Amino acid sequence: METSEKRADRETAGPAPAPRHIRMDTLARWALRAAGPLILIGILLFGVDFSRALALLLNVQLPLLLISWFVIFPIVVILRSLRWHIIARIYDIRQPFSMSILLYFLGFSAGFFISDGISAFVRSVFLNRDGYRWSVSLLTPFWEKTVELIAILLSGLIAFAALPQLVLNRGLLYLALILGAGITASTALLLSPGVQSWAFERIFPWLARRTSRLRQESGAALLAEFRRMRPRAVVGLTLFSIATRLLYFYSLYLVGRAMGCPLSFWQVSLVMAFVSLVTMLPIGIGGIGSRDVVMIPTFHLFGQPAEQAVAFSFLILLTNVIWRALGALAWTLLPRYLPAPASEDTP
Repeated sequence: METSEKRADRETAGPAPAPRHIRMDTLARWALRAAGPLILIGILLFGVDFSRALALLLNVQLPLLLISWFVIFPIVVILRSLRWHIIARIYDIRQPFSMSILLYFLGFSAGFFISDGISAFVRSVFLNRDGYRWSVSLLTPFWEKTVELIAILLSGLIAFAALPQLVLNRGLLYLALILGAGITASTALLLSPGVQSWAFERIFPWLARRTSRLRQESGAALLAEFRRMRPRAVVGLTLFSIATRLLYFYSLYLVGRAMGCPLSFWQVSLVMAFVSLVTMLPIGIGGIGSRDVVMIPTFHLFGQPAEQAVAFSFLILLTNVIWRALGALAWTLLPRYLPAPASEDTP
């Protein structure tokens, strides 16, 4: 029987804490992250001749691989950092170029844990911490990924147009239609104020529910900040990004040549355009598994076996691991805190 003292203690303690439940969106995120490695395991066990893929990797020509990793890829990193630096200045984010390189490495290294399409937004946290408005902190990586997305689509379309077998392969024509649809949708979003307003009316409430600091700013203010990026700047950044993307594809073409892959530069560019699109999706970690799912059928379109695709995918993964590790090391060791100017409004 409950005594008066126990009853008083229970009433003083207040209601019992509610049991903690795993949110469905959290569970879904972890399921999507696990999907990539599970897909890769399934491919290695049932989809390819593992010994044949391993033989391709063991016969790699090291000089070509080193040129790709430590000559061309660093140039790609510098060019991508320069693009970030230009976009940041449009939004009055004043940083030395060395800080832009570190912030690029931050987003790139986050690909160890999340998809490439989301990892760029990790930089938003650090921009906001340094005193920049949350809307500006979000829009800077948003524009970087948007311009990058358009560059991927256009690079893929350029690669398709450069192929000699334009109308001979139905699968390639389907890929071209997908690229064209993506370019059309992106152009409408960037150039049509009506489409921009329609998109913001639907996207902003969703963002505000998930980003508490963004609730302090209105959707109209965010739309006005969005439109600070002029169409002329978008076109210039897109052309710059296409050149950078094709240089990146060339570095991967050398990786393929190093393992004896017979695909031409334009064939590799078309394959990697679709791989880049899929690895932006929140599936898997760092493109593991999802990259292979795209590479195997696209390699098949060019008459190459699945083992060739899996070996190529592994070398791309190794490239990313090396540079993401170097980026994480640079972010950890080098000074990086750069407060916003005193005149900058903070939320």
